[in-house]
Amino acid sequence: MCKTTQAHSPFPPGTNLRPVGILRLQEDNGHTMIKDQSHQLIAELTASVREFHDRFGLVGAATQQELLSRIPIQDEEVIELHHAILNESPDRIANEAVDVLYVAIGTLLRLDPELATSALTEVIQKNNAKTHDTHHINEAGKVVRKA
Repeated sequence: MCKTTQAHSPFPPGTNLRPVGILRLQEDNGHTMIKDQSHQLIAELTASVREFHDRFGLVGAATQQELLSRIPIQDEEVIELHHAILNESPDRIANEAVDVLYVAIGTLLRLDPELATSALTEVIQKNNAKTHDTHHINEAGKVVRKA
């Protein structure tokens, strides 16, 4: 028999964030299994980015110049991920990948909400429609349309 308990909050006290993504399942024999609910954690990450932006007054649709200023920030995070993949442990790689996602979500949140929603829907539908009949993985490891 298993019982489910909520993991301790990784968020600072006083924030509106609540941990709901990682559940610890404790079995009678004392082993603990972690169930990863990454979809919920991504929603929590988005809430964290939104609160971060609110704290620093980064609200509303950004200007073109503001969006362009985010490119070096994203580049820096991608470079750090690249370095981690080459030189660091899997947990560092995971952290750097989340940093890349954090900045990308931040950029998305700086767009007009209707445009962002439309783009999210379009990209999800486009990628969900890809099959082995219509696409293949090229030499670089990218899924591309068959010729």
